[in-house]
Amino acid sequence: MDRRHSCAVCKQQRVKCKPNCKFLNNLPREKYKTYEKIHQVFGFSQFEIFYDKVDQRNRDRMIDSYLYQANSRIERPILGVNQEIESLKFQLANTKRLAAEEILVSGLGVTLVEFCKYIMVAGVKSVTLHDDRMATPELLRINTLINPDDYRDKTISQLCKDTLMKFNSTVALHVLQGSLSNLNDAEFQEFDAVIISSCSEKRRSELNLRLRQLPKPVAFYSVECRGCLAEIFVDLNNQIKSERLFGETVDTILEFPSFERAIAVPWQELPQGMSKVYYAMRVAENFEATNGRFPGELYDGDIENIKTFKDLFCATQHFTPDSIPDAIIAKLVGGTTCDIFSIVGAIMAQDFIHYKSGGKPIKNFFLYDGGAAEGMVTEIGC
Repeated sequence: MDRRHSCAVCKQQRVKCKPNCKFLNNLPREKYKTYEKIHQVFGFSQFEIFYDKVDQRNRDRMIDSYLYQANSRIERPILGVNQEIESLKFQLANTKRLAAEEILVSGLGVTLVEFCKYIMVAGVKSVTLHDDRMATPELLRINTLINPDDYRDKTISQLCKDTLMKFNSTVALHVLQGSLSNLNDAEFQEFDAVIISSCSEKRRSELNLRLRQLPKPVAFYSVECRGCLAEIFVDLNNQIKSERLFGETVDTILEFPSFERAIAVPWQELPQGMSKVYYAMRVAENFEATNGRFPGELYDGDIENIKTFKDLFCATQHFTPDSIPDAIIAKLVGGTTCDIFSIVGAIMAQDFIHYKSGGKPIKNFFLYDGGAAEGMVTEIGC
């Protein structure tokens, strides 16, 4: 027989391949490299024993299985395919952990609406919605969940609940009314994470500090968008995170500072190459507080006043005003579209799901410039 038509097994064994060779159909000469790896790990005798036991119809699948295990053993000589099995078990455990999460979401603008859609699809245990604002035509334009034909005499959270149920009916949805300040410690402890938006700097600090004082750690996320700039802050307090390293579970402690502590870091001590978005957001929040504005209540006519305020605020930080370009200040107003909010909401949801599924979380600021389509994760006060 022409050796060009011999099977891969006989070629490796360096013997003449017979016309009726049992390996010829499933391991032709073209699959020599496939069999070479199988032979390297399992050897001819063991492979032949199982090959003979398997029905002809299933031999191709058997060969694929042997090749998969052989590649795993070659790439990971100690653990082989067991490492992947353990990794899958670990991922399954993390998926179950995500399915047990109970989350409180407060401030249902476009950003957190997008966040809710993602975590609903991911399959958390429950989501409690908090936003007592009555629906108005103006709010309809910035909330993609609300049906414009049925919004009268209902709060934003009530309307969002009706629509979110369609994303995953297995997730329990609740509506919380009244101020978050009215919740006692036991009620806060029912949640695994609290996510807020449209809050002043002071309110974020107060709520974050209260959660940190609870016996059980409660994750705290806050997100703020102004113009085409956005900021996500993450505080997971001190939590134990399990990782798979070299086939073993390794526990590490994640330490996060409070929001109050993070923003108290003097600007001269901030990391090199710090995003200008961080400085702009601090200027905006303090401008709003000084002028009695609601969070995000900035207008085109405020630009010059904000620039003047920036110079005064930089003086208190002993920071050069020119380090915060006027161009970044201008991005605090104008150019506001749902796109920036949706993008940031999706980023925060993906990070939340990634962390709850065993990945590394944002630590502890994510700063996003929608105008430049640039984002940065940075640690402040850690």
